[in-house]
Amino acid sequence: MGGIIEFRRLTKSYGQTEVFRNLDLEISPGITTALVGESGCGKSTLLQLINGLERPDRGAAHT
Repeated sequence: MGGIIEFRRLTKSYGQTEVFRNLDLEISPGITTALVGESGCGKSTLLQLINGLERPDRGAAHT
């Protein structure tokens, strides 16, 4: 641990649709990170979790 953004075993669902299951992510200070993927893969949900606009169903989010 020690990143500026850390998710540990984070799970997020909308109804029956599971967006993330047990996501582990660490983004360190000073590192450029790109978020890319197909439409509907969870990019916006991840950004909303980082900015505190959404809350995880389970797991730890430290931003």
